[in-house]
Amino acid sequence: MVSKYREPVTHETSRYPPFIVLANHIINQLDHNPDSNICFCRNDPVLVGGSRAERKPDVVGVRYQSLEVSERSSVDNLMKDGPDGACFWWTELLLFFEFKLIYKQLLEDLVRDAVTRDRSSSTSYHLVF
Repeated sequence: MVSKYREPVTHETSRYPPFIVLANHIINQLDHNPDSNICFCRNDPVLVGGSRAERKPDVVGVRYQSLEVSERSSVDNLMKDGPDGACFWWTELLLFFEFKLIYKQLLEDLVRDAVTRDRSSSTSYHLVF
């Protein structure tokens, strides 16, 4: 599961499913009170209800009780899309996550390639950041 989460991706939404699977697996392995079961679900691109703030957290943690609404009946339904038709409300969220994809490795590869080209040709390349 960790290796799946660590696979390279080109868009942050590709990180949601492996994170959700891993987080739910970890929670299920804990010795915890069954009345307070937490479930991680995709929320993006659906607005959270209950305030004037128009926010769309990428992944949310809710109690299983919040999944009893038919449109949110399973984590699998909430893996590919958010809870369309029955948004989560702020009062239901125990926590939420916002993902950001950082292209640090991509930048490092570009710099390395530019340096390699600079050393192997008579033409000089200079990167300006």
